[in-house]
Amino acid sequence: MTLHADLFFSFRSPYSYLSVGRYRAMTEEYDLEIALRPVYPLALRQPDFFERNHPNWLG
Repeated sequence: MTLHADLFFSFRSPYSYLSVGRYRAMTEEYDLEIALRPVYPLALRQPDFFERNHPNWLG
């Protein structure tokens, strides 16, 4: 029986990058299928992000 897992992955996170090797090894060693789910940056998740924040904070 194949196990399924969702991996929420951020391209900006060094932790996500470092964990990829471990997850790949787990899928090769066990009967495991991992679905990558990208997590979008805050600026993309909230359309009004740039409107409600001070410009100096964004720089």
